[in-house]
Amino acid sequence: MSSTQAWPPEWVRARGAAIGTGVLRRSPQDFRVHELFETPLAGEGEHLYLLTEKVEITTVAAQSLLARAFGVSRVDVSFAGMKDRCAVTRQWFSVRTPLSEPRLAVDGLAILRSCRHRKKLRRGDHAGNRFEIVIREFRGSFREFRDGFGRAHFPNYFGPQRFGRNANNISAALDWARKGQPPTRRFARSLHISTLRSLMFNDLLANRVDAGHWNTPQRGDALVDGVPTGPLWGRGRPPTRGTPRDCEDAVAARHWIEAGATRSRLHSRGSRSGCAGG
Repeated sequence: MSSTQAWPPEWVRARGAAIGTGVLRRSPQDFRVHELFETPLAGEGEHLYLLTEKVEITTVAAQSLLARAFGVSRVDVSFAGMKDRCAVTRQWFSVRTPLSEPRLAVDGLAILRSCRHRKKLRRGDHAGNRFEIVIREFRGSFREFRDGFGRAHFPNYFGPQRFGRNANNISAALDWARKGQPPTRRFARSLHISTLRSLMFNDLLANRVDAGHWNTPQRGDALVDGVPTGPLWGRGRPPTRGTPRDCEDAVAARHWIEAGATRSRLHSRGSRSGCAGG
């Protein structure tokens, strides 16, 4: 799929037409994200870890609010991953501070737990995310939806939230890539790189879905727990060989970016036990 295609792109479906329709995110409470964090905390150290709950507050905004509350620079506040704004999200932050209690009085941001640790929180330190999604006004066969949800795998596309409101992040990132002039702000550079990597991953996955081998390991694939993966492009040499490598090289050539060694799974599966109607 070309990065110049109109938005929203119709990434190739793996199983034909949708079996139902509904309304997502009528309110932030309809979309809940729980960050999974499994690292044992030492109970001592210069970094204070905070489990927060945010309502309609971005991760970066929460980072700034916590920095202000503790009287530190924003670079002293770290997190493992970005979370959605239009949602109720629980995620961890670490703050380099001698204080134990912040001066925090912000609607929509609460601290649920705190503990000290010797090292700061770094990107990717979390084990993943658990989602609770409410679909309102569902029309279709709920039984078919429920039964297939936990049994069938689905293509692990990056969703529209990765590309910004009205996909504005895509045009900005492509403009930056064409000009070859990186933004001066570190966050803007990181956002553009994340956008391009996600777009290219979706491009590769769509090609494999179209070819019919997105959920079956091919000779030369790089596997994680037996699941084929696709690259999140950057520096380094990809571990794939043969046909999978050719597919990755074709996408990289189309976008003029070298394939790297960071990988993401091509397919996932939902939890049927967490699917309920009402």
